[in-house]
Amino acid sequence: MKTPASDLAAAQWHVLGAGAMGCLWAVRLWQHPPLARRVAVLLRSAEEVATYHRHGGVRLEEGWENPLPAGDDVGAGLAREQGQSQEVDASRARPAPSTDHIPTPVPAACVTDDGPPLSHLLVATKSQDVAAALHSVHARLTPDTCIVLLQNGVRVQREITDQYGADRVYCLSTSHGAWRRAPFHVVHAGHGTAWLGQLESNNVRALDALLALLPAAAMQIDTDPHIARRLWQKFAVNCAVNALTVLYDCRNGELLKISQARQDLDALTNEIEGLLDVLPEVPPLPELQESVAEVLRVAAKNFSSTLQDARQGRATELAHLNGYLCELATLHGLASPLNNALLQRVASRFSLPGA
Repeated sequence: MKTPASDLAAAQWHVLGAGAMGCLWAVRLWQHPPLARRVAVLLRSAEEVATYHRHGGVRLEEGWENPLPAGDDVGAGLAREQGQSQEVDASRARPAPSTDHIPTPVPAACVTDDGPPLSHLLVATKSQDVAAALHSVHARLTPDTCIVLLQNGVRVQREITDQYGADRVYCLSTSHGAWRRAPFHVVHAGHGTAWLGQLESNNVRALDALLALLPAAAMQIDTDPHIARRLWQKFAVNCAVNALTVLYDCRNGELLKISQARQDLDALTNEIEGLLDVLPEVPPLPELQESVAEVLRVAAKNFSSTLQDARQGRATELAHLNGYLCELATLHGLASPLNNALLQRVASRFSLPGA
């Protein structure tokens, strides 16, 4: 398979990054009728594009009845904790599990290739890679480019909003889970919800217009004019859970069963909650101990995405989670000894880049 130049030129959405979540969203956008398949994936190198073509595009497997071996570890629990219904009505039905997994021929190109200006860009890289990814397509960005961020945490969302402008940057917070069975072969292992909003803008009309260009039915997307609160809450739970799953090399739910892990979890959660309560940039949040406990019950069998990265020797997002919390604490003259110590213990044990 080779992508015709006309298909790339006609693309309305470009997905930057082809990990599990990037591939999942690329297919869902491709399947969204109003887009008429005007979607393309942007990859890091010509070699990756060639590999993509050899695979015939993205192979998507529906596996939502199975436990997640990787992916979003807190979303489903947060959705339940925040009172969001996980029921699906007839007008927003989940796609049925597939058995043939036929590759979807979403067009692909290298980020260094010349092309027309980017209209709508979904950034699906890890948090630590967002700045470099956006820089790689800088020549194709315009003041009208709509940038949608699909990352955990809140640090990168704040940085990119400041850099590119509050009116053009959107945040997509999702509880969907996906993992890669092979290159460009993705399992949609956990169906959840997604919420679209902006950190510093409350343009309801713009949110609704963008929602119409997203697969709202297939991915259960709705708008949230107060997305910052949702992002901070998810950030808090990730700070409490992810690094500890790496330290104890365990599934989420085992943090409640391992005696020392449970003690560490309770103490860490108390410190995180105390910091977030007094940091001026953080909105009021629900009681964190309850949120963490609910998430660990709902996602007990899941491996956190951070642990999956650690096991593969990849850079983790911990600098954008506990690391960012420690930076904010220092900035405001607050102590964060448990978070600092946890980061040091994880880095020492795994020698991880970016931990």
